[in-house]
Amino acid sequence: METRTYRLGAELDPLIYQHRDEDGDIIDFSTGWTFTLGCAPVGGAALATGGFPKTTGITGTSTGIQVDWSTSTELAGLTGGNYDVQLRARRTSDSRDLDLAPVRLILKASLV
Repeated sequence: METRTYRLGAELDPLIYQHRDEDGDIIDFSTGWTFTLGCAPVGGAALATGGFPKTTGITGTSTGIQVDWSTSTELAGLTGGNYDVQLRARRTSDSRDLDLAPVRLILKASLV
């Protein structure tokens, strides 16, 4: 599992996801997909359906998916600690869900 460490209140680098199909080709997420990200404390709610749901700031591209964070709103209510993040991509043509590899997010207390 990939691990990212951030300091609360600081600008966060985007999470970048790539996923390959059965033939090893990168899936093109630029059209025909919607995205939901779940963020919950380690051992908490089911990630893709509960916890901290995020549906904005997620962009599909021909080379993957980029998740941008808003430190002033989305992460403002979180305290320092370890969180698991799960991204679900839903293909709009048939509502097929694809859960991508989870990421461990470590939020450290701000220096202020």
